[in-house]
Amino acid sequence: MKAIKSYISFLPAAYLHIDLWIAPLAIAAMTLIAADNMAMAFTVPIFYVIFQCVVEYVGFGGLCRKNNCNFDYVKTSARAKKYFTSVFTVDMIQKAIWYLGICVMVFRKFDDMMLGMYGLGLFFIILECFLTRLISEMWWMFVIGGTTEIVYVLCVIFFYQFIVTYGIAFVIAAFIEAILVVYLCCRKVGKSYYA
Repeated sequence: MKAIKSYISFLPAAYLHIDLWIAPLAIAAMTLIAADNMAMAFTVPIFYVIFQCVVEYVGFGGLCRKNNCNFDYVKTSARAKKYFTSVFTVDMIQKAIWYLGICVMVFRKFDDMMLGMYGLGLFFIILECFLTRLISEMWWMFVIGGTTEIVYVLCVIFFYQFIVTYGIAFVIAAFIEAILVVYLCCRKVGKSYYA
C-alpha cells in the first residue's frame, strides 16, 4: 500500500488520469465499436505501445539522466532510494496488468496468440520506458517511440508464427526485462542523487 501511495504522489494527476482511466476506457470503446475486426485486434495493442512512450515521457522523462535536477527535493529524505524503488516497481506492475487487460479485451480469449502479442508488446513498452527515462529532449521521445513501433510492427509481420508458438517465452522475457529495468533505473537515480 505504501508503494502505491508513493507512486500516486510521485506522478502528475494528469498522467494518472490519462494512463489509468482515460486511455483504457478509450481502448475499450474502440474494441466494442470494431468488434470481431481482426485489423483492430492488432492495431489497438500497437497503438497502446506508442501511447505509453508519450505518457512515460510526461511522468518520467529524463529522470535517470545524469545530473537530472527535476527532483532535487527528494534527496533531502533518507527514504529517497526506497521511494524511487517503490515508484519504479509499481509502474512496471501497473503497465503489465493494464496491458494484459487490454490484450484480453481485444483478443477476447487467453490463447497463444494473445500471450505472444502481450509478451512482445510489453517487452517494447518496458524498453521504451527505460530509454525515455534516459533522455530529456522531447524530440528524442518521438524517435524512440517511432523506432520501437516500427520494429514491433516488423516483428509481428515477419515473425508472427514464432511469436505465437513461443508466446510464453516472450512474457517471461518481458518480466525479466522489467526487473532489470527497475534495478538499472534505481541504480542510475542513485548515482545521480547520492554521488
